[in-house]
Amino acid sequence: MEETLAEKVLGFLRRSSRLLSNQDGGERLVRHIHDVHILAGMEPDLVATHQAFKLAVEEDVRKFANQDPAFSQNPKLALETALQMARSDSQLKVSYLKFVEDLVAGSAPDFDAALSTFTLLARELIVGLD
Repeated sequence: MEETLAEKVLGFLRRSSRLLSNQDGGERLVRHIHDVHILAGMEPDLVATHQAFKLAVEEDVRKFANQDPAFSQNPKLALETALQMARSDSQLKVSYLKFVEDLVAGSAPDFDAALSTFTLLARELIVGLD
């Protein structure tokens, strides 16, 4: 669970530039906000989540060095910037609401709650990259 949680945070943030410009299927990435909120409610081991996040960042730095040089040169700054951009994107809520309407059975966490959970965890994981 902790590895999945770490990868969902990283996956959303690393691809946020495409998400915000609605390229590369980015509108579907909002599922990560929903999933992180749900997984965080299952009380994951935060030490293991931090370790998984660091390993995933290191792997993505190597894997995407040519595709995303800004991320590869300074992943912490790139992730912080992506989180800030995502939080200020007015389309994000629209995409989230469409996602939960189309793909989530039963009740789903509201956008503000899900984004708050995602943001708190993402900030904690990013700070832990030091």
